[in-house]
Amino acid sequence: MQLWRVLSIVLPLLILLISGCQTALDGNWVGQLDCENWEPIDFDFTVHNRSGVAVGEGKVREIYFDWEPADAEFEIEIYRTANSGAQDLDIKMENCEVYYADDHDGVDCGKVEKEQWDGQNLIVARIDDLLETGERCDLEVQR
Repeated sequence: MQLWRVLSIVLPLLILLISGCQTALDGNWVGQLDCENWEPIDFDFTVHNRSGVAVGEGKVREIYFDWEPADAEFEIEIYRTANSGAQDLDIKMENCEVYYADDHDGVDCGKVEKEQWDGQNLIVARIDDLLETGERCDLEVQR
């Protein structure tokens, strides 16, 4: 009888603890790129969990190419390196399209590195050669 009573208390707490540690990356992430030679640039993306990978789409707003204002859109995949807590991430940005006033071009998104997540609401990373501009940018987004 005592064992049943202990198990009836411990098992629900254990299930709650395990499920509570599975903080997801799902949601809307908004922030800025702080680049070497430019003013801060707005950057945002939305991801949803799909088979253990956070996938979605994002935008870089009001970036300049040859003195022409443009927005860029991309697809994003984020791979976690641990089940919970602060951790390194593996972020892939692909299929970047830059949209000008009357045209658009496909470009390489750049190399994302030093990706880190605080396990809650902050992701930081560095992007080298952002959208083939040669710029190195530090990214900070929050949800």
